[in-house]
Amino acid sequence: MTAMKTSLFLLIVLYSCALCGTSDAHTRIQKIPDPGSACSKSVLGQHPTPEAIIRCLFAPEVIQIRLNIGKGGFEFYYFTTLSFRRELDREIACMYKWNGLCTLDINPTIWNDDFDQVYILSIDFDGIGSAVVDFSNFGKPNRSIYRFKRENGEWRIDNIESQRLNENEKWVTLYNLRDMLAEGRKSEAEWVKKKLQR
Repeated sequence: MTAMKTSLFLLIVLYSCALCGTSDAHTRIQKIPDPGSACSKSVLGQHPTPEAIIRCLFAPEVIQIRLNIGKGGFEFYYFTTLSFRRELDREIACMYKWNGLCTLDINPTIWNDDFDQVYILSIDFDGIGSAVVDFSNFGKPNRSIYRFKRENGEWRIDNIESQRLNENEKWVTLYNLRDMLAEGRKSEAEWVKKKLQR
């Protein structure tokens, strides 16, 4: 009888620990923004401006993956045009298919894996479709250009470019997300073709 009570007690303790772990995981990764978050509906508004969208994507809780607002690791997924979203869907399908990374191995919001010290320095939206975002990552200057399009009356991200300063202190484009995704699909198709020919 004592052995049975001990076993029952251990089961209850283990179950409680499992529940603690689960609730802890939920507190670490949220799906719904806190009221004061740059991603909350009250801050974003009903029709988010390009600047509001960018501030949400660069919010510390999003950058540090404490708040998951996107899909497949693309936090900007639900802020994109339908055509850009199709490109992202292909990448996500590829990731699931091969159980890992396909084209990208970096966070395309900051074009890096290090996200501890990311700060927006300025956002300059031209009112037509381009938003230049200067930000600091570990004290180094970085720049992203967000290409927006109007779709169903809303501003939507249609592409993201990453720029770096060259040796002449001029900003040059290093990455263009749409091109990277297209190249990744081409590489995957070639790899599959070679495999089938063996």
